[in-house]
Amino acid sequence: MRVTKNEDPRNAKQFVTVEKNIPWETIVTESCTYWMVAKIFRANLAMCSRLVLLIWMKGYKLIAETAPKLDPGEREYRFRNPVDKNGLVVLLKDIIGQLKKDERIPHGEIRSALTK
Repeated sequence: MRVTKNEDPRNAKQFVTVEKNIPWETIVTESCTYWMVAKIFRANLAMCSRLVLLIWMKGYKLIAETAPKLDPGEREYRFRNPVDKNGLVVLLKDIIGQLKKDERIPHGEIRSALTK
C-alpha cells in the first residue's frame, strides 16, 4: 500500500510503502489528510481512500482542510461554533489572520468589510 500525507498517492512522487501484514503508524500533531491506495498486480493501483484527521484542541481557531486542490491558495476550514464572545473574537481574529496571510484580499478591504 502507498500512503501519503495531503497528496493523492497515485500521482505523488514521495510516499511511504507499507508491506502486507506489517503495521504502519505515525504521530499526528496537526490536522491533516492521509491518503492510502493498495497496489494490485505490481503496477496497477486500486481505489484511493482518504482519512481526514482533525485536531480539535485549538479552541475556536480555524482548522484547515488540507486536501489537494487545483489552486494551492484555495482552502476549506472547519471551526467550532463559538458559544460566547471570547470564542467569537478568537475565531474572527483567526479568519482575519488567514486572510492577511493569503494576501488575496487587500488589508483595507478586510477592515472595511468588518466595519459595515
